[in-house]
Amino acid sequence: MMCLLEAVDSTLKQYLKDVAKDAVDESVNDLKDVAKDAVDESVNDLKDVAKDAVDESVNDLRVINVYLCIHEIADFMNPCKQELTNHADMHKHDIMEQTDTGKHEIKVQTDAGKQEIKEHIDTGKQEVKEHIDTGKHAIKEHIDTGKQEIQEHIDTGKQEIKEQTDIGKQEIKEHIETGKQEIKKQTDLSKQEIQEYIDTGKQDFDEHANKRIKDINEQFENTGFNETPYKQSCEGMTYFHVPALWDILFLLCLLVGLLVGLRQL
Repeated sequence: MMCLLEAVDSTLKQYLKDVAKDAVDESVNDLKDVAKDAVDESVNDLKDVAKDAVDESVNDLRVINVYLCIHEIADFMNPCKQELTNHADMHKHDIMEQTDTGKHEIKVQTDAGKQEIKEHIDTGKQEVKEHIDTGKHAIKEHIDTGKQEIQEHIDTGKQEIKEQTDIGKQEIKEHIETGKQEIKKQTDLSKQEIQEYIDTGKQDFDEHANKRIKDINEQFENTGFNETPYKQSCEGMTYFHVPALWDILFLLCLLVGLLVGLRQL
């Protein structure tokens, strides 16, 4: 903006210089033309006067008249020159006053323009500052509102996640309890079945053993074999309903009974 004002000031000063120069040149040319016309007119008049004087005083007065004419011309030219000089000085003074007045008016207008431009710039700066402050305030409010909405959304999401987690934990706990209950039922049922299977196997084994012992006693009546040592020797054995295992156990028990009977002999 200062560069613009300096450019305007420089342009106006140059314009005033050109106007003043043109005015002075025009005035000087006008004065020269006026002086030339006046001199020419005076010379012509003097020529006419001299011619008339010469015609009247052809003889003795010729030299005197010529001298007087020249003296009169010189006397007439000096006031003309002075008048022309004074007139030129007056025009120069008027031009200088007009130039100074124009410069002063231009300076006043320039200062007024600078002041208006400065006020306009200050007003624009104030409006821009107010607009920026308003925009900043609006952006801050929008950001605060967005933060609040995000926080509320996060809190809602946390609450929903907590509720879903609690529901999931409850469902998992119920599922675990149900599974434990089912496992306990299956375990109890399996224990019951195993116990029944063991009892059945033991009963079958006892019946089979008693039958074998009875057969042995019938075959070896004099060996002194009885079932008490045989049963005592078979205590602590596990009973399984497997045919091959029963045969092995039977043979072992039979061997034990035979050994006991032989010792008694």
